Order: sequence, then C-alpha cells, then structure tokens
Amino acid sequence: MALSAIWKAFTGQDSRLAKEALKAPAQTSPEVFSPFLHDLRNCPFARTPTRDGRPPTAEEAKIATLTPREREVIALVGQGLRNKQIAQRLALSENTVRRDLASIFRKLGVIERLNLILYAYRHGLARIPL
Repeated sequence: MALSAIWKAFTGQDSRLAKEALKAPAQTSPEVFSPFLHDLRNCPFARTPTRDGRPPTAEEAKIATLTPREREVIALVGQGLRNKQIAQRLALSENTVRRDLASIFRKLGVIERLNLILYAYRHGLARIPL
C-alpha cells in the first residue's frame, strides 16, 4: 500500500484505507515504518473510543477526526457567532475560520452552517443557548 494511501487513511480522508492499512504488512523497514504504523493503529478509525468497548458508530468516527480547534469553532457556531466574531474570539483570521469550517463540513458531511448547528446540538458538540 502506498504511503499516500496510508496518509489519507490516517488523516481521516478514507476510513476504508485505514482498515486495509492495518491488515497490510509493512512494506518498508520496521525502523522507518514502525512509528507511523503505531500512530495509524491509534487513529480514530482503528481504535474503539467508546467506554463500553463497542465499536464506534459512523458518527463517532467522524467526530473523532475533528481537531480541538475545529471543536472550538463548532461550539462558537452553536452559540450563534459569525465568522468575524469567531476569528476575534480565537485570535484567528476570518480566512482561517472559513477554512476550518470547510474542513468541518467535509469531515462531518454537512453542507451548510444550519446543518452544522443541528448536527452539533444532536451530538453534544455545542450547547443550545438559552
């Protein structure tokens, strides 16, 4: 398996590849490949993040791919903040916030801000403002 395919699996771009990569023997020397394979085995698609030992659901696997900053952005979107306000709150540029949102949309499979807000409320990524 090519390293580019393994990288896609590791970064959450293709969960099918992650599963295949875990089964495939290392095609390079163990010293080089071993640390990477260790990280791959601990990626969101390969581990069981649930406390009760059951395999993760598809939604749990998606959520596990989010970075801490993406989670912060989601929480702030859930509070009703606009991109400019989020950028000020997190000391980022508006372009960075837009890129983070595009990444979040892709990872979670939502197509617009309203869908993201509903998804975040359903899955505990944001609190409903009272």
